[in-house]
Amino acid sequence: MKFDLSLVPIGASRHQGHHFQVHLVGNLDEGQLARCSGEALELQSLFTRVVEAYSKGSLEGVRDIVARPLHDRLLGEVAERDRLDHVLSSRLVEFVSAEIVHSEDRLLGGWKDVRFVSRMVVALLGANGTVLAGNPVQVRMLSEVWTLKRSSAAGESRWLITAMAEDE
Repeated sequence: MKFDLSLVPIGASRHQGHHFQVHLVGNLDEGQLARCSGEALELQSLFTRVVEAYSKGSLEGVRDIVARPLHDRLLGEVAERDRLDHVLSSRLVEFVSAEIVHSEDRLLGGWKDVRFVSRMVVALLGANGTVLAGNPVQVRMLSEVWTLKRSSAAGESRWLITAMAEDE
């Protein structure tokens, strides 16, 4: 499934950030939709929400799906980026896959390590637009492994992201 996520400026302050606008490229026919399991779509949605929030620099919208220690770490990274007056320029070109690499099912929950593979354009820019890291025009294949645990808060079973690491 492909997404077109365009960068859109959010405000006219010196801390101009960017966020994603998500548009599905093409339409899924009934057969394709049937092959996408509910869990696969849920994992893809989690990935897209967190990547969008991190790039935008506003993690409030993912507080319900990111465990507190990880959320605090990501907030710290965003605060450091703001302190240095850096801007993260990100564009998700294609969500390639979500593959479960380890898992443990339990009666009241369990956990999964999921390898997310995507094609993205990512660059860290200085206040004057100077490229500090990455490349603002080159598409790269990125792979990360996220650990997700089942949370049964308020009688509702949902995934909670507890760890994220670049996949070597």
